[in-house]
Amino acid sequence: MEYADDVYLVSHKYEHMCRKLVDLWKESKKAGLEINSSKTEEIRVSTIVRQRLRLNGEDIKRSSDFCYFGSIVAENGGTIREVSARIQKARGSFSKLRRAWLSKSLRKGTNIRIFNACVKSVLLYGCETWLVTKEI
Repeated sequence: MEYADDVYLVSHKYEHMCRKLVDLWKESKKAGLEINSSKTEEIRVSTIVRQRLRLNGEDIKRSSDFCYFGSIVAENGGTIREVSARIQKARGSFSKLRRAWLSKSLRKGTNIRIFNACVKSVLLYGCETWLVTKEI
């Protein structure tokens, strides 16, 4: 997956990830690009493999989570932080619309449509991928 100058490699096996990383490095070199290994990070979701990934003889920094398109990806596969962040973002959207909520000229149905479009959509962004637990 690519976005702007970020590249995300996804794999189910450590060996495949190593191969993908080497292939990316080789193809980048051909295009005159260089991967900055000090800015390169890895995250492993629900795995027991502990071998380090290396690029140009340097260990790649391991992160416990990262933000991708506004969603938090965590190494334990959990979504507690993501759900909390979504609630905070939805609260912010709700409070920014205070004038609409207090307006006497808007009908209840209009406010519901505004809520669904501007608050509920922010709250539920990415919810299809959340691991739903009793705690969440």
